[in-house]
Amino acid sequence: MSTQRYSVTPHPIETLLTWVKSGEIAIPEIQRPFVWEPTKVRNLLDSLYQGYPIGYLIAWRNPTVKLKDGTPSAGKRILIDGQQRVTALMAGLLGREVLTKDYETVRIRIAFNPQTEKFDIEPVTEIFIRVNSAGAELSQADFAMSKIAANETYGGNMLRKAIDYFCHLAVAPDFLGRIEKGDKAFAASEFLPHMRWLKDVNDDIYDPTYTDMLRVAFTSEFGRGKLADLVALLSGRNFETKQYEDAIAEASFGRLKQGVLRFINKTHFDRITMILRSAGFVTSDLIGGQNAVNFAYILYLRGRAENVPAADLEQLVRRWYAMSILRGRYTASPETAFDFDIRQVEARGLMAYAESVIDTELPESFWTGMLPQLMDTSYSDWSGYRGLAPGSRGEYRR
Repeated sequence: MSTQRYSVTPHPIETLLTWVKSGEIAIPEIQRPFVWEPTKVRNLLDSLYQGYPIGYLIAWRNPTVKLKDGTPSAGKRILIDGQQRVTALMAGLLGREVLTKDYETVRIRIAFNPQTEKFDIEPVTEIFIRVNSAGAELSQADFAMSKIAANETYGGNMLRKAIDYFCHLAVAPDFLGRIEKGDKAFAASEFLPHMRWLKDVNDDIYDPTYTDMLRVAFTSEFGRGKLADLVALLSGRNFETKQYEDAIAEASFGRLKQGVLRFINKTHFDRITMILRSAGFVTSDLIGGQNAVNFAYILYLRGRAENVPAADLEQLVRRWYAMSILRGRYTASPETAFDFDIRQVEARGLMAYAESVIDTELPESFWTGMLPQLMDTSYSDWSGYRGLAPGSRGEYRR
């Protein structure tokens, strides 16, 4: 008979808030940033006020777990599930500032009418929906980031910070000072010197999220396009034998680290943004889709690794990006398209495959027939194509 390894104990909200204020509840490093919209915070408070269930919090006591500030948990209640709800309570009831997914520090204010006892929202009609849909759905990128953060043997915990910090610095360069003062271990690591250049950058033409970084680093380095494969490889999965091997896990962490270092390299990052501008996409408002940028960067990094002449590579990447925007190549099922394209690059070669796709997708008939028809539509429908620079047609066809 198996032994029960958990207990279920109801606690009043006041007790939870006391734990929050005293630091009894802690958030482990593997957890995600706060991603709820203010309306979800409002709905949570209203549900509590109305006496509706809001689901369970799962806490764990383990003194060896690393917290988000890098310190050990030292016997605190480690929050395994319920971070968004606890953070929402901190923000809504204690007035604590929260760091959003866009790396902005904000306070969330909720309006309450004491006479009507309403939080300015419609009456609750479907409690089930609230209980089961309030949480943010985990993506494969979230699973990968958790897997990375939980690994100290192969340096995953520091790699996770490198990904998070780069994305943060790309949006808020002045955050560098907080990293240097608040995370001495990372400041002394090999990663920070490779991203210090961001402190002088105010360009927002390409502000990657951690999902973007993982896609580019993984796909360019491993020749695969599905992040589920990254999670499996970091676990040591041997796709041929269906077994798990430590050697594969170690090698996978090493390759992912190399891919991340190539992503954050100043020369590489400067060149991809230059390529976008030279294609006519001079501001972030003109960028039709982040996935198209991501695959353009993948092609660039692959070309650099294969020593493709700089001028040839930049022209090819510029044309590929324009083609992918015009044809909506990564709009419907981007991960499937990534996986298909990178496997074809592996099999047929970068230059040969890219040239053949561009010629097929943008034939002469596209410029004389299809493109004029696409332009004869509403502004919103055309917004994905507006990055084309005047007079640039021949450039994209060569």
